[in-house]
Amino acid sequence: MQHIKVIFGTNNLPLSCAIRWFTHSHWSHVAVVLDDRGDGQVIESVFGDGVRKTTYSDFVAKYPRHKMAYFPVQDASRAKILLEMQLGKPYDVTAILSLLFRRQWDKPSRWFCSELVAFASCMFRFRSVRRVTPEDIWKLSRDSAPPNY
Repeated sequence: MQHIKVIFGTNNLPLSCAIRWFTHSHWSHVAVVLDDRGDGQVIESVFGDGVRKTTYSDFVAKYPRHKMAYFPVQDASRAKILLEMQLGKPYDVTAILSLLFRRQWDKPSRWFCSELVAFASCMFRFRSVRRVTPEDIWKLSRDSAPPNY
């Protein structure tokens, strides 16, 4: 098993509070960290922009409460390639409705932040899991890199 580095974040804005409340989570956002040194790269999906690359410093400025973790993936190199292929795809607005209603989340034409991480990991059975939230990603992540990372 391999791992990718992910970063969880939250702030006190109304949407962040609503996401945390509906998902029973401490986190409202999750992204994949490609490099956290200096002004490294983060891939995330955000409302308005969709899937994009941003800098690590911009992420932590937007989410003052944040934490890094390691998330299991089948193949870390493949996960990063899959993420790069999603750049420019729109944000999955209907995912907000999935917090209230059951809906398949495996629409590869648009992504919510935690759907994007789940998709890249290849760890979820799409037909068995109706929604993936930042809390779901948090529960499967680890605080430190396992041996042989």
